[in-house]
Amino acid sequence: MPSTTVKAEPLKDRARVNEMLLALEHKINFHELREVLKRNDLATAVGWKQLIEKIESGTMDSANAFHAVLLKVHNDLVLAGSKDAQVFVLTPEDCEQIAIFFSSIEPVASAFRAAFPLAANSTQLRASGPELLLTHKVTHQNGDISLIFCACRTEIDREHFSLGQVTEAVRNSFQGYEEFIAIKKNEYQIFDVITIRKSLNRLEILVDHPEKIREPETVEDRGLALFAALHGQSPAIDALYNQNTPVNLFPCINSLYSNFREGRVQRLSFRAPSKSLKRETVSSDDDLRKEPFHEAGIKAVGTITPYDVTIVWDSFINASSGASVRIQAPVGSLSVEGSFVRSARISSAKDDAAIVSVINKLVSYST
Repeated sequence: MPSTTVKAEPLKDRARVNEMLLALEHKINFHELREVLKRNDLATAVGWKQLIEKIESGTMDSANAFHAVLLKVHNDLVLAGSKDAQVFVLTPEDCEQIAIFFSSIEPVASAFRAAFPLAANSTQLRASGPELLLTHKVTHQNGDISLIFCACRTEIDREHFSLGQVTEAVRNSFQGYEEFIAIKKNEYQIFDVITIRKSLNRLEILVDHPEKIREPETVEDRGLALFAALHGQSPAIDALYNQNTPVNLFPCINSLYSNFREGRVQRLSFRAPSKSLKRETVSSDDDLRKEPFHEAGIKAVGTITPYDVTIVWDSFINASSGASVRIQAPVGSLSVEGSFVRSARISSAKDDAAIVSVINKLVSYST
């Protein structure tokens, strides 16, 4: 499912290209970028620094070509990357109503919008606050519409120091203490996405940087915040906000694990017939289902009950990358009926098409 082509304005200087390259260092590895550049008939190099030097020594036409490709890579990663996904199945009537509504709204002026698809700088982030702001809208070629909301969040870094690692002044001020903890707050920008899939009659919520969410905020809170940002403007959105009932992904755990045709199982937590709990992991290139020790164990004990599985697909049709998904339920859910998993964590997706491919599988295996 390709997206609308991203048009890049002509560059005034090469600083923007360097800025985009530096931002990509934290999002993809250089080998992946080299493959993108090769597909677009652009020169490559052996590393990030060498590529920047090559662009700086080249022509402005060459720099503009790099800029256009890097802009698309960044825009694709905003819609993908590592995100927790929630899925809502809609009636055709509600889907059409939401699509019309999404078509009518436009992003608001903000530091996020000015910097997009890059993150705002640290000063702008600190001044922006936690409120979700509609920053960008993507109208895909097939009629799907994605809204990107940005906001500032903070993460806490804690570093432990022993008595011998601190200055004498600190030791004197805190006599009797054996260990010190330094706490630092770091601001970061989130790119949460809400997409209406017209041909599939569903709405998807993607919560950015789920691994950084800290209490009291939860993934569910962030999903509700996206609905709240659109509340009062569409009856169908208001109903989703009030019901707050995404597709139950709990059945996907066992169904995806059991289907050998679906990707590779990289990690698995399960309950054995003896009621003991097991956790197994294989290297990135292997499939746990085919690992000799695991395969022999399953034959010996019979049926197991998975409650946490990570599946990896190396590629998808019409997508520029593969992706992985982790569906996890609390171990206590195995002892109760009606277990409900609200979201799944998608990782390593490089574009919207990979996201669609994973969510198609989740919906398919959820019943």
